[in-house]
Amino acid sequence: MFARGRHFRTLLCSLGLLILAAAGPVRAILPDSSLQGTPSAGITPRPDAQLPLDAAVVDESGSTVKLGDLFDGKKPVIFTLVYYTCPNLCTEELNHLVASLKDPNMTLQFGTDYSIVTLSFGEKDTPGLARAKKVNYLRALGQTSRDYSWHFLTGQPDQVRRIADAVGFGYVKNFANGEYLHGSAIFICTPQGRVSRTIPDTFYPALELRDSLVYASQGHIGSPILRAARICGLVAFNPATGRYTPVAMGLMRAAGVVMVLFMSGLILVYWWRDRHRQAGIKPA
Repeated sequence: MFARGRHFRTLLCSLGLLILAAAGPVRAILPDSSLQGTPSAGITPRPDAQLPLDAAVVDESGSTVKLGDLFDGKKPVIFTLVYYTCPNLCTEELNHLVASLKDPNMTLQFGTDYSIVTLSFGEKDTPGLARAKKVNYLRALGQTSRDYSWHFLTGQPDQVRRIADAVGFGYVKNFANGEYLHGSAIFICTPQGRVSRTIPDTFYPALELRDSLVYASQGHIGSPILRAARICGLVAFNPATGRYTPVAMGLMRAAGVVMVLFMSGLILVYWWRDRHRQAGIKPA
Protein backbone atom coordinates (compact mmCIF):
# COMPACT_ATOMS: atom_id res chain seq x y z
CA MET A 1 0.00 0.00 0.00
CA PHE A 2 2.72 2.48 1.08
CA ALA A 3 4.97 1.29 -1.74
CA ARG A 4 2.26 1.98 -4.24
CA GLY A 5 1.70 5.47 -2.76
CA ARG A 6 5.43 6.16 -2.92
CA HIS A 7 5.54 5.13 -6.57
CA PHE A 8 2.55 7.34 -7.29
CA ARG A 9 4.25 10.36 -5.69
CA THR A 10 7.41 9.64 -7.66
CA LEU A 11 5.43 9.69 -10.88
CA LEU A 12 3.79 12.98 -9.93
CA CYS A 13 7.15 14.58 -9.12
CA SER A 14 8.57 13.38 -12.43
CA LEU A 15 5.59 14.84 -14.23
CA GLY A 16 6.10 18.17 -12.50
CA LEU A 17 9.76 18.30 -13.45
CA LEU A 18 8.91 17.53 -17.07
CA ILE A 19 6.36 20.34 -17.14
CA LEU A 20 8.96 22.77 -15.83
CA ALA A 21 11.45 21.59 -18.43
CA ALA A 22 8.91 21.93 -21.21
CA ALA A 23 8.16 25.52 -20.18
CA GLY A 24 11.82 26.52 -20.11
CA PRO A 25 13.12 29.79 -21.53
CA VAL A 26 13.39 30.39 -25.25
CA ARG A 27 16.92 30.48 -26.61
CA ALA A 28 18.00 33.82 -28.04
CA ILE A 29 19.50 33.98 -31.52
CA LEU A 30 22.39 36.42 -31.72
CA PRO A 31 22.60 38.65 -34.78
CA ASP A 32 25.27 38.26 -37.42
CA SER A 33 28.45 39.89 -36.13
CA SER A 34 28.99 41.54 -39.50
CA LEU A 35 25.74 43.47 -39.06
CA GLN A 36 26.22 44.41 -35.41
CA GLY A 37 26.11 48.17 -34.99
CA THR A 38 24.05 48.49 -38.20
CA PRO A 39 20.73 46.87 -37.30
CA SER A 40 18.98 48.56 -40.24
CA ALA A 41 21.11 46.51 -42.66
CA GLY A 42 19.58 43.18 -41.70
CA ILE A 43 16.67 41.19 -43.08
CA THR A 44 13.52 40.73 -41.03
CA PRO A 45 11.06 38.23 -42.56
CA ARG A 46 7.58 39.75 -42.65
CA PRO A 47 5.17 37.10 -43.88
CA ASP A 48 1.87 38.48 -45.17
CA ALA A 49 3.35 41.98 -45.51
CA GLN A 50 1.68 43.97 -48.26
CA LEU A 51 3.98 45.62 -50.77
CA PRO A 52 3.00 49.28 -51.33
CA LEU A 53 1.59 48.77 -54.81
CA ASP A 54 0.99 52.51 -55.19
CA ALA A 55 4.72 53.26 -54.85
CA ALA A 56 6.21 54.99 -57.90
CA VAL A 57 9.13 53.26 -59.60
CA VAL A 58 10.97 53.71 -62.88
CA ASP A 59 11.20 50.82 -65.33
CA GLU A 60 14.13 50.00 -67.64
CA SER A 61 12.66 52.18 -70.41
CA GLY A 62 12.67 55.23 -68.15
CA SER A 63 8.89 55.32 -67.66
CA THR A 64 7.43 55.96 -64.22
CA VAL A 65 4.97 53.25 -63.23
CA LYS A 66 3.33 52.02 -60.07
CA LEU A 67 4.72 48.90 -58.47
CA GLY A 68 1.23 47.39 -58.62
CA ASP A 69 1.28 47.64 -62.43
CA LEU A 70 3.83 44.81 -62.42
CA PHE A 71 1.55 42.43 -60.50
CA ASP A 72 -1.13 40.99 -62.79
CA GLY A 73 -3.16 39.37 -60.00
CA LYS A 74 -2.72 35.95 -61.62
CA LYS A 75 0.92 34.90 -61.25
CA PRO A 76 3.21 34.89 -58.18
CA VAL A 77 6.19 37.20 -58.31
CA ILE A 78 9.81 36.72 -57.25
CA PHE A 79 10.76 40.11 -55.83
CA THR A 80 14.44 41.01 -55.35
CA LEU A 81 16.24 44.05 -53.99
CA VAL A 82 19.77 44.72 -55.25
CA TYR A 83 21.84 47.60 -56.58
CA TYR A 84 23.22 47.31 -60.05
CA THR A 85 26.75 48.54 -59.30
CA CYS A 86 27.17 46.10 -56.40
CA PRO A 87 30.67 44.56 -56.60
CA ASN A 88 29.74 41.06 -55.42
CA LEU A 89 26.72 40.01 -53.36
CA CYS A 90 23.94 41.30 -55.62
CA THR A 91 25.48 39.74 -58.72
CA GLU A 92 25.90 36.47 -56.85
CA GLU A 93 22.25 36.59 -55.78
CA LEU A 94 20.92 37.11 -59.30
CA ASN A 95 23.31 34.56 -60.80
CA HIS A 96 22.19 31.90 -58.33
CA LEU A 97 18.56 32.80 -58.93
CA VAL A 98 19.00 32.26 -62.66
CA ALA A 99 20.77 28.95 -62.00
CA SER A 100 17.87 27.78 -59.83
CA LEU A 101 15.31 28.84 -62.43
CA LYS A 102 17.19 26.83 -65.08
CA ASP A 103 17.47 23.76 -62.85
CA PRO A 104 15.53 20.73 -64.20
CA ASN A 105 13.67 20.54 -60.89
CA MET A 106 12.17 23.97 -61.60
CA THR A 107 9.23 22.71 -63.63
CA LEU A 108 7.39 26.04 -63.61
CA GLN A 109 7.64 28.18 -66.74
CA PHE A 110 9.09 31.67 -66.59
CA GLY A 111 6.56 34.23 -67.79
CA THR A 112 3.71 31.74 -67.73
CA ASP A 113 3.72 30.54 -64.12
CA TYR A 114 5.61 33.39 -62.46
CA SER A 115 7.34 36.70 -63.12
CA ILE A 116 10.26 38.53 -61.53
CA VAL A 117 10.61 42.10 -60.30
CA THR A 118 14.06 43.44 -59.41
CA LEU A 119 14.34 46.84 -57.75
CA SER A 120 17.59 48.73 -57.21
CA PHE A 121 18.20 50.63 -53.99
CA GLY A 122 21.31 52.28 -55.45
CA GLU A 123 20.72 56.01 -55.60
CA LYS A 124 22.98 56.42 -58.65
CA ASP A 125 21.58 53.51 -60.64
CA THR A 126 19.86 54.61 -63.84
CA PRO A 127 17.23 53.13 -66.17
CA GLY A 128 20.01 52.61 -68.72
CA LEU A 129 21.94 50.44 -66.29
CA ALA A 130 18.73 48.60 -65.41
CA ARG A 131 18.12 47.95 -69.11
CA ALA A 132 21.63 46.54 -69.54
CA LYS A 133 21.13 44.24 -66.55
CA LYS A 134 17.84 43.06 -67.98
CA VAL A 135 19.40 42.16 -71.30
CA ASN A 136 22.20 40.21 -69.61
CA TYR A 137 20.02 38.23 -67.24
CA LEU A 138 17.30 37.46 -69.76
CA ARG A 139 20.01 36.19 -72.08
CA ALA A 140 21.38 34.01 -69.25
CA LEU A 141 17.87 32.71 -68.68
CA GLY A 142 17.50 31.92 -72.38
CA GLN A 143 14.88 34.61 -73.00
CA THR A 144 14.71 37.59 -75.32
CA SER A 145 15.67 41.03 -74.10
CA ARG A 146 12.12 42.25 -74.87
CA ASP A 147 10.52 39.83 -72.42
CA TYR A 148 8.24 41.70 -70.04
CA SER A 149 8.20 39.01 -67.36
CA TRP A 150 11.35 40.28 -65.62
CA HIS A 151 11.28 43.95 -64.69
CA PHE A 152 14.43 45.84 -63.66
CA LEU A 153 13.53 48.99 -61.77
CA THR A 154 15.02 52.07 -60.18
CA GLY A 155 13.30 54.76 -58.17
CA GLN A 156 13.48 57.74 -55.89
CA PRO A 157 15.17 56.95 -52.55
CA ASP A 158 12.04 57.56 -50.49
CA GLN A 159 9.92 55.26 -52.66
CA VAL A 160 12.54 52.51 -52.71
CA ARG A 161 12.98 52.73 -48.94
CA ARG A 162 9.25 52.48 -48.47
CA ILE A 163 9.13 49.26 -50.49
CA ALA A 164 12.20 47.79 -48.79
CA ASP A 165 10.83 48.55 -45.33
CA ALA A 166 7.57 46.84 -46.20
CA VAL A 167 9.28 43.50 -46.91
CA GLY A 168 11.83 43.80 -44.11
CA PHE A 169 14.93 44.47 -46.22
CA GLY A 170 17.46 46.84 -44.67
CA TYR A 171 20.42 48.57 -46.26
CA VAL A 172 22.89 51.24 -45.18
CA LYS A 173 25.11 53.34 -47.42
CA ASN A 174 28.82 53.46 -46.71
CA PHE A 175 29.63 57.07 -47.56
CA ALA A 176 33.36 56.33 -47.51
CA ASN A 177 33.20 54.24 -50.69
CA GLY A 178 29.64 54.73 -51.93
CA GLU A 179 28.74 51.07 -51.51
CA TYR A 180 25.96 49.58 -49.39
CA LEU A 181 25.92 47.21 -46.45
CA HIS A 182 22.99 44.87 -46.91
CA GLY A 183 21.82 41.29 -46.69
CA SER A 184 20.54 39.02 -49.42
CA ALA A 185 17.13 37.47 -49.89
CA ILE A 186 14.39 36.92 -52.40
CA PHE A 187 10.74 37.49 -51.58
CA ILE A 188 8.09 35.16 -52.96
CA CYS A 189 4.94 37.22 -53.36
CA THR A 190 1.35 36.33 -54.07
CA PRO A 191 -0.27 37.65 -57.27
CA GLN A 192 -1.80 40.39 -55.11
CA GLY A 193 1.58 41.58 -53.82
CA ARG A 194 1.70 40.05 -50.35
CA VAL A 195 4.87 38.40 -49.07
CA SER A 196 4.23 34.68 -48.97
CA ARG A 197 7.76 33.70 -48.03
CA THR A 198 11.22 35.16 -47.58
CA ILE A 199 14.13 32.99 -48.73
CA PRO A 200 17.33 34.53 -47.32
CA ASP A 201 20.91 34.04 -48.50
CA THR A 202 22.07 33.70 -52.10
CA PHE A 203 21.35 30.00 -52.58
CA TYR A 204 17.83 28.98 -53.59
CA PRO A 205 17.25 25.23 -54.08
CA ALA A 206 15.08 24.70 -57.13
CA LEU A 207 12.60 22.43 -55.36
CA GLU A 208 12.20 24.89 -52.50
CA LEU A 209 11.76 27.75 -54.93
CA ARG A 210 9.22 25.86 -57.04
CA ASP A 211 7.14 24.79 -54.05
CA SER A 212 7.21 28.34 -52.66
CA LEU A 213 5.92 29.72 -55.96
CA VAL A 214 3.16 27.13 -56.15
CA TYR A 215 2.10 27.93 -52.59
CA ALA A 216 2.17 31.68 -53.27
CA SER A 217 0.17 31.26 -56.49
CA GLN A 218 -2.68 29.96 -54.34
CA GLY A 219 -2.55 33.04 -52.15
CA HIS A 220 -1.11 31.20 -49.17
CA ILE A 221 1.28 32.84 -46.74
CA GLY A 222 4.35 30.86 -45.76
CA SER A 223 4.38 27.16 -44.96
CA PRO A 224 1.87 25.86 -42.39
CA ILE A 225 4.46 23.43 -41.08
CA LEU A 226 7.08 26.15 -40.71
CA ARG A 227 4.54 28.47 -39.10
CA ALA A 228 3.60 25.82 -36.52
CA ALA A 229 7.27 25.12 -35.83
CA ARG A 230 7.91 28.84 -35.24
CA ILE A 231 4.93 29.18 -32.90
CA CYS A 232 6.14 26.16 -30.92
CA GLY A 233 9.64 27.59 -30.73
CA LEU A 234 11.16 24.68 -32.65
CA VAL A 235 12.83 26.92 -35.23
CA ALA A 236 13.94 30.54 -35.28
CA PHE A 237 15.30 32.86 -37.93
CA ASN A 238 19.07 33.09 -37.52
CA PRO A 239 20.57 36.24 -39.12
CA ALA A 240 24.03 34.66 -38.96
CA THR A 241 23.01 31.96 -41.45
CA GLY A 242 20.04 33.71 -43.03
CA ARG A 243 17.75 30.73 -42.54
CA TYR A 244 15.37 29.14 -40.08
CA THR A 245 17.28 26.75 -37.87
CA PRO A 246 16.22 24.33 -35.11
CA VAL A 247 16.30 25.80 -31.63
CA ALA A 248 17.70 23.37 -29.07
CA MET A 249 15.48 24.57 -26.25
CA GLY A 250 12.42 24.37 -28.46
CA LEU A 251 13.23 20.78 -29.38
CA MET A 252 13.73 19.99 -25.70
CA ARG A 253 10.34 21.50 -24.92
CA ALA A 254 8.73 19.41 -27.63
CA ALA A 255 10.35 16.29 -26.24
CA GLY A 256 9.21 17.35 -22.79
CA VAL A 257 5.61 17.69 -23.97
CA VAL A 258 5.73 14.18 -25.42
CA MET A 259 7.11 12.84 -22.15
CA VAL A 260 4.45 14.74 -20.18
CA LEU A 261 1.73 13.08 -22.22
CA PHE A 262 3.38 9.70 -21.84
CA MET A 263 3.84 10.06 -18.08
CA SER A 264 0.29 11.37 -17.71
CA GLY A 265 -0.95 8.22 -19.41
CA LEU A 266 1.10 6.05 -17.06
CA ILE A 267 -0.23 7.92 -14.02
CA LEU A 268 -3.83 7.47 -15.16
CA VAL A 269 -3.28 3.76 -15.74
CA TYR A 270 -1.57 3.37 -12.36
CA TRP A 271 -4.34 5.33 -10.59
CA TRP A 272 -7.03 3.27 -12.29
CA ARG A 273 -5.37 -0.05 -11.36
CA ASP A 274 -4.70 1.06 -7.78
CA ARG A 275 -8.29 2.20 -7.30
CA HIS A 276 -9.68 -1.13 -8.50
CA ARG A 277 -7.27 -3.08 -6.31
CA GLN A 278 -8.46 -1.14 -3.26
CA ALA A 279 -12.03 -1.95 -4.21
CA GLY A 280 -11.13 -5.62 -4.54
CA ILE A 281 -11.94 -5.64 -8.24
CA LYS A 282 -9.45 -7.02 -10.72
CA PRO A 283 -9.16 -5.00 -13.85
CA ALA A 284 -9.99 -6.73 -17.09
